[in-house]
Amino acid sequence: MVEVEINSGLLGGNKIIKYSSINWQYKACVRIIPKMKWTFLDRGDLEFKSLSNSKYSLFRDRRECECSSLDKETLNYMIWDKVHLEKYPMWIYRLDEKNPIAKQFYVKEQMTFGIVPFTNKKLDDILDIKYKKRGFYIEQMCVEAEEELKDRYENICSRCETEDIDFLVFPEMLMTEKIISSIKGRDQKQSPRIIINGSIWKDFMNETIVTDGRGEKIFSYLKKEPFKFSREDTEYRECLNRSKNGEYSIVEIEGICRIGVTICKDLIGKEVKLFHKCVGTDILIVPAYTKSISAEELSQEYNCVVVVANACSALEETKKIISNRIIGFVTLPVK
Repeated sequence: MVEVEINSGLLGGNKIIKYSSINWQYKACVRIIPKMKWTFLDRGDLEFKSLSNSKYSLFRDRRECECSSLDKETLNYMIWDKVHLEKYPMWIYRLDEKNPIAKQFYVKEQMTFGIVPFTNKKLDDILDIKYKKRGFYIEQMCVEAEEELKDRYENICSRCETEDIDFLVFPEMLMTEKIISSIKGRDQKQSPRIIINGSIWKDFMNETIVTDGRGEKIFSYLKKEPFKFSREDTEYRECLNRSKNGEYSIVEIEGICRIGVTICKDLIGKEVKLFHKCVGTDILIVPAYTKSISAEELSQEYNCVVVVANACSALEETKKIISNRIIGFVTLPVK
């Protein structure tokens, strides 16, 4: 197995492996990774059939995306050829059945998501947004806004200690390193277990940092599809450094699921969709900042559970349409 050593104190301190493939030989030409068998979706579907006395599935059939000519011939492994390997560089963080986080899922037989709208203030009041030609970028977060969000972040994480939150999810662009590090050093808590920290916009990168409940970094993900918007009859495009945002990361919980993270507009990106089909993502968590996002369309396009966290202020212009104010949601790949 191609793996690397990681922080021994992360996610319970043991039974976690970071790997990119299970083959060492010819790793530059082929990637072999296990297929996930008997996930929580499979078990849920079986329970649905039993309770409803039906032979029909609750979920849509998953269409496997072949990553090589050999891929369709194997039952237990995915075989990625060089083209797919180079197109989708990735790391998988695998928690085996003895990891404390994984054990929680086996005992509870459920997952709990905490979706945080976080703020109702406009982005212009929070971020120093610069415009250059037809592009825009973020210089920094305003000092007062950062202090306010930091206090709110600490308060939310503290309140979660009395709850049973597995994944705490914040919206896009409303984080800084100072905010995330504000909970570092606190005692190990049972909740939240994993925090998807929205995203930080810095140095032409829009980055989601995923941490454990103590603020220790597990991995990060860089946004790939730039946001576009019109202002005074001019279209502006988010300035992203494409030389650094090619990598993907997946959390793999043995016997439960594979979990991926993506950011807002990446959801409509062709390559992002293909990657998650190739790797067999079961849950996709999405920090967003958008006026509109369709749960129904996501359910159809991504044949997995999709969890979206949006900000209150992103919906401000449509606040009169109360029925359409969906700030965050969880979709299932049902028929």
